[in-house]
Order: sequence, then structure tokens, then C-alpha cells
Amino acid sequence: MILGEKYPWYIAPSNAGVPDSESIRYRDEYNLHRQCFTVRYAMLNWLSALGQREGLWNDIVREHFKVHGNEIIKTVKRWAKQNPGIESYREQRGVMGAVRTHQPRGMNLLSELESLLYKGSSRW
Repeated sequence: MILGEKYPWYIAPSNAGVPDSESIRYRDEYNLHRQCFTVRYAMLNWLSALGQREGLWNDIVREHFKVHGNEIIKTVKRWAKQNPGIESYREQRGVMGAVRTHQPRGMNLLSELESLLYKGSSRW
């Protein structure tokens, strides 16, 4: 996946071309899952392990979230308006990997992210 791509679904060679209604539905579902996975694994996973990882990446990740934290929170809040999985996330396995990220009483990824970014800012 290329980060920052609006519709990463279309980057895959098998999904290229003129979209029909079915491919649009799959694209939208795919993008919702990618948003949840981005917060869960690319953000929360790194933030929760800061100080436990050594070397170059620890410093880079720490500086990235220090500089871009407010912008990241705004983006995730925007995602949450259209993606119920952001505030109620529970991963389940399916044919194409993890599916159905929105589950009642699931993990609130936005709250967890805000907690790690703002309450944990003493680590910066």
C-alpha cells in the first residue's frame, strides 16, 4: 500500500480499470479496514512501545508523532465520522484476512490514540 493514496484499492493491478458498483463497494470496505489497521498497527503499536524499542526507528517515530500528532488526531477524527470501526474496533479473521472491524463494545482506537499522544506526551 502507498501511504497517502486516497483509494489504495485501485493500486492493486487486479483492481485497476473503470470501477463498477461492486468494485466501489469493495473499495470502500477495503478503505475502512485500512483506516482501522493504520491506527491500530501503524500508530498505536508504535506509540505503546516507545522506550522499549532501541535505535533509529524509536527516535524517528517519537519525533514524527511529536511534530504531527495534532494533524494525525484531526485525520483520525475525520475518519471516525464515516468509519464506526475507529471507535469500536475488534478484529476478526475472514477469507481475505481481517474483516468486520466494527464490533459492539470494541476497542476505541481514537480514544487510545489520544491517550497515548496527549497523556503520554511527557515521553516526548
